[in-house]
Amino acid sequence: MPAGIQDFLQTGQTEMFMTRLKAFFADIPYKLNNKTEKHYQTVFYVLFKLMGQFVEAEPCTALGRADAVVVTADIIPFTAGNKKLVKIGAEFSTKTRGLSRWIVSE
Repeated sequence: MPAGIQDFLQTGQTEMFMTRLKAFFADIPYKLNNKTEKHYQTVFYVLFKLMGQFVEAEPCTALGRADAVVVTADIIPFTAGNKKLVKIGAEFSTKTRGLSRWIVSE
C-alpha cells in the first residue's frame, strides 16, 4: 500500500508531506474556496485533527503568533525536551487556490 500523507508526517519526510498537502489542497473544488486566509487555516486545522494530531490555531508566544502549530510523537513546536523542531513556512495562493510554496527549517 502506498504511503499516505500521515505516514510522511509521522516519519519526518517533510518534503513528501508538503507535496501531498499541496495535492490535497489542489483537489478542493474552486467553488468551495472563498479565497481568504481563514479558509486555508480551517482546512489545514481540520486535516490535522482528522489525522489525530494535536494542532493549535494561532498560538501566541513571546516572539509573536504562528498560524498553526502541530505536535507529533517526535516533533515539538518549541526547542524543549528531546523532540525535533521543524519549522515550515507555507504560502497559499488565492490565484491558484492552493499551496504555492514552502520553506522548511530543521
